[in-house]
Amino acid sequence: MATSLSRCMKPSFAVSAAILAVCALSSCSSNDAGTTTTANADQGDHSAAPAHQEPLPEGITPASLILDDSATPDGFTHTPPDNEGQAELAELLNDPEDPSEPPSVDPPNCAGLIIDGSTFLTWMSQPAETTTTTNYTRTDNDEQGVFIMVTTTPTDSATLPTTLSDCASFTKTTPSALGTSVKTFQATDDTLTAQGADLLAAAKVTSTANTIDGETVGSGESEALHVLIATTRGVTFTIAADESVSADEVSALATAQAERINNA
Repeated sequence: MATSLSRCMKPSFAVSAAILAVCALSSCSSNDAGTTTTANADQGDHSAAPAHQEPLPEGITPASLILDDSATPDGFTHTPPDNEGQAELAELLNDPEDPSEPPSVDPPNCAGLIIDGSTFLTWMSQPAETTTTTNYTRTDNDEQGVFIMVTTTPTDSATLPTTLSDCASFTKTTPSALGTSVKTFQATDDTLTAQGADLLAAAKVTSTANTIDGETVGSGESEALHVLIATTRGVTFTIAADESVSADEVSALATAQAERINNA
């Protein structure tokens, strides 16, 4: 998981340029598809409690909705949102004089399941009024942990599959100055739950290959993430965690996240 979470999980926004350099080999792009995602994904009844439908009160921001230090699991360290840093990172990523070509995903309805370095950067460069992020890293290994994104931005129903079999194998192709990056993934069912929210996706997503102009990047070993996407009260949250984190731990955080939104 070093490529996915550890390189982009704990960024200092004061050194955003360094983040971009570190993530270059992961083909980070500010135009990645699907800041948030939704679909009527028929992946089993993972959520026993229905989502609340009552609109949020006026003036509620994502930073007040996302889980905080009080939800930190034992053995983890919490990194809070950095709203000021989001604006700085957005300015760096969205350079009008150096536009980047957006990646393509085949099939496109698997795009929302891809959580990689460029996904994190895209989340962290959104306006703080609509989107925020936080993470929990293991105290004894900061390359392992959980990343959470909460957003009030309307979601795109075309970026998640109606069934995970659609994403048994899918690719993300990203052109860049370094060459054309092609990442291959596979998605399988995961035993994740989100009590109090409508579950849009619950999958184990494995990165099986990563090449630039046909040459293998990194160790070539597969890397897997728990990926959970859910919604309640018009707010979508995504949780991504490496395999050192159990499905039960991810589900507990998802339920806590839904509860925090529903109690706002």
